[in-house]
Amino acid sequence: PGTLERWNIGWEDLKAVNPRLIMVRVSGYGQTGPYSKRSGYDRIALGFSGYMYPTGFPDRFPVRPAFPTADYNTGTFGALSAMLALYQRDAQGGEGQMIDLGLYEAPFRITADLITKYMMNGEVRERIGNRNPTFSPAGTFETKDGRYVQIAAGGDGVFKRLADAIGMPELATDPRYAQSAARIERADELEALLGEWIKAHEFADIEARLVGGNVPFGGIYTAADIAEDPHFEARNNIVTVPDEELGDIPMPGVSPNLTGTPGRVAHAGPPIGHHTEEILGEMLNLSSADIDALKADGIV
Repeated sequence: PGTLERWNIGWEDLKAVNPRLIMVRVSGYGQTGPYSKRSGYDRIALGFSGYMYPTGFPDRFPVRPAFPTADYNTGTFGALSAMLALYQRDAQGGEGQMIDLGLYEAPFRITADLITKYMMNGEVRERIGNRNPTFSPAGTFETKDGRYVQIAAGGDGVFKRLADAIGMPELATDPRYAQSAARIERADELEALLGEWIKAHEFADIEARLVGGNVPFGGIYTAADIAEDPHFEARNNIVTVPDEELGDIPMPGVSPNLTGTPGRVAHAGPPIGHHTEEILGEMLNLSSADIDALKADGIV
């Protein structure tokens, strides 16, 4: 915050030129508040937002997600905010406005009831690994052939289907596990039992039984698994985009899927400086001689 103002292209400067302007500003902590001048990155934002503290296992440090969750979610929030501002301006007769996003705010917003439970009950959510605090069984398990799987069977009905699928129908009527509250209380015991069964069976067998029994189940996929899975291909989740330097580049396709106006990945991204002459010439009205002089001086 403050950098654009020093360059005389801040919100107030640009709004005076174009009152219909929609400006999205993203900084570590937002444009206001006692921390607004601090710098911030994805990792810093995840720690500050409360997102990172409950993530991981209880006997280890908090774990940062493998991908830049704060960066991506902030980009999504920024895009949605810009569309809302455009709608308010163009469809409802409004004016331009500035959108102020702190990098920590998007991950804070998706921490669900984290702050509500603390401020109402004094409860600080701690790390519990892959377990779900509100139902059981739910977790990550290893198969006989070294694959990792996820199972979520917390409801009484789905737990009965799980018990049938693994050949232990008696679990669904056992008073220790028959009701959800009892399963939560005995989660360690129940999930250890389920883990033993999974460890004794190979992935394909488990998948056939659980999917066939309508039990929520899925493998934990590597990039290799994704590349080979027919579902990703069927939904065009992976597309190939040409690049001038690297050739064809596979990458995630456009999501979500719109039936009437489906999106597409237009290009892999132009090289640095690709549009420099276009911007200098067409937008700033510099002549070819002016641009050549800038090149000679090493400015562009």
